[in-house]
Amino acid sequence: MPESLFSEICLDEVGFLGSQCSVEECRSADDTGDSSCTTLDRVSITVPYSNASFGLRLLLSADNLELAPDFIFDDPTFLSSCDAADLEKLVPALRDWRRLSDLPALLRQLLTAYKSHVVSRLTPGGALLDGYSQLLAELGPDALEPMVAAGEVRPALYVLVRLPLDLSTLWERPPPGRRPCALLLLKATENGGVKARLRLSPALAALATDCRLPPPASRPLTEYVQLVTELTQRQLQEGSDAGRARRLLVAALVTAAPDRLLDLSADCSRISLRWDGAVAELLLAAYPRRPATLCLASTAGRWRREVPLTLSHSAPVPEVVDMILDKVEELLKGVDRDSDSDESLL
Repeated sequence: MPESLFSEICLDEVGFLGSQCSVEECRSADDTGDSSCTTLDRVSITVPYSNASFGLRLLLSADNLELAPDFIFDDPTFLSSCDAADLEKLVPALRDWRRLSDLPALLRQLLTAYKSHVVSRLTPGGALLDGYSQLLAELGPDALEPMVAAGEVRPALYVLVRLPLDLSTLWERPPPGRRPCALLLLKATENGGVKARLRLSPALAALATDCRLPPPASRPLTEYVQLVTELTQRQLQEGSDAGRARRLLVAALVTAAPDRLLDLSADCSRISLRWDGAVAELLLAAYPRRPATLCLASTAGRWRREVPLTLSHSAPVPEVVDMILDKVEELLKGVDRDSDSDESLL
């Protein structure tokens, strides 16, 4: 089976981008009895889904992969009483199956059918179904993954919501080929309570480093999702603007003192500059939201100074650069004076 087949299993195909699918191929020996001659006849696939996963085993015909597969689901209640005709209506890819490359379409249709199956298990007119219906009307089916918790005394509804963020305004964007996602996991219980947890893809988590969710309280789920979307959007914008400010400042520092550059981190959160007998390290991870930190150390390891540095993000960048360089010179002079005093006491 070509490995590239499963690279299509992502947001555009079966679920949220960033989800990692587990794929395990199983091969059996052929009729010759030669253990080195194996044929592919089973594939186990697990797709992250809501607060759990969607897992199935495909049973293939090793002699003819053009035959549509049979499958076994982790959830035994799914399609348990569905005859062949109804199954082909729910999953047209089975009827139209021609080759193994039709698998992504098959998985898409199975997931769509599974969402309907999950919702059918909710009590008609109950709070869980009402909350999900509101989100469905507001955001559409592609943004939601519902899951009813199994084995709980009071069944809970988990809904994974893909937040409708506008990332076009961000200065710092993910690398090409990576589409970020922000997922809000809601757990709505029969007694009306809601618990929430935000999941950000790595690229967004690096920008929204201080995103704390307010409690859902008694808000309708639609209002709460809108509130979290606005909060996350604001945090991402602030993080992006901060990243831009760091890069502009670092670029100006390098331009002003190119011969002093010793080291620079990829995200511009740390820059090291050399002086005679000393190294100045500027830590900018929290800038401009919080003060930067200036670390000055002797190259011989005899002394070290560390001071907070409040840098104005509204001042022109060249002025901020001059302030940093002047502060380093001031600290170096203070160290020299201390050294002279120590020598005079000897």
